[in-house]
Amino acid sequence: MSGFSTRLYRRPGEAARFPASFLDALAERLRATRPKGKASLIAIDGWGCGGKTALAEGLLDRLEPVVQYFGMDDFFVGFGHEDAASPVPHLRWGEVREALACLGATGRAAVRTYDWEGARVLPPRDIEGGAWLVEGFTA
Repeated sequence: MSGFSTRLYRRPGEAARFPASFLDALAERLRATRPKGKASLIAIDGWGCGGKTALAEGLLDRLEPVVQYFGMDDFFVGFGHEDAASPVPHLRWGEVREALACLGATGRAAVRTYDWEGARVLPPRDIEGGAWLVEGFTA
């Protein structure tokens, strides 16, 4: 399956926090990036409320459908299920690492996303693509 339903809920105007010339130049640089494997993985990481989602929106406005969105919120463990042994206790970190490794190497991965409305982890489904914008708070 190409395409990946994500939890990035667009907020009109939010990308305007960044100058259009900056977003245009960054998008152009990203278009020139060539993957070492089968897919390019472009990461946006940082503290909560730091502008990651606004930056992702501005870039996706310029790069979709070639670049797809891959959000860390899709790998939430669920309330009350934090894993103290994980480097990122609120995420299913092993699944994040495996999905990103598979996407980078083969352009395909099986992922189990979190259903926020149903408060549950969904069964695995296949995703594929040649370029992914990976956004989320991991620290």
